[in-house]
Amino acid sequence: FYAFVACRILLGIFEAPTYPAAARVTVSWFAPDRRAFPNAIIQAAGYAGAALTMPLVAWAAGEWGWRAAIYASALPAFLLSVVWWRQARDDPNDHPKLKGLSKRITYGTPGSEFDGASFRQIVGQRNVLLLSVSYLAHGYVVY
Repeated sequence: FYAFVACRILLGIFEAPTYPAAARVTVSWFAPDRRAFPNAIIQAAGYAGAALTMPLVAWAAGEWGWRAAIYASALPAFLLSVVWWRQARDDPNDHPKLKGLSKRITYGTPGSEFDGASFRQIVGQRNVLLLSVSYLAHGYVVY
């Protein structure tokens, strides 16, 4: 039981930066008017992965035990992380396959309309409040 709890805690720790990292990649690689589609893909893939993984991991746990199910579900993530580590770049201009193309493609730049704004000004925005409430409701329903 304690090993299972430890594995679940480690999964939470290593899974936590996924969406912030995806948001950073989206900002770096896509112009502001092109960010909706990559964000939609990221969100949809997260939900599809959860929907498909639960029955597969439950089946694997029933067949081989929970330890084997965790290892089996970790393998694709590990392989994907190796590919990401080797291929991904923070800046599109650093990607070897895009050398020379960067002048023709418009990428996003870090920063936003909130640069220099105080925390109170950001939190006081109507859209930020509504987004926060929607995430609160989403988290309650999903988890």
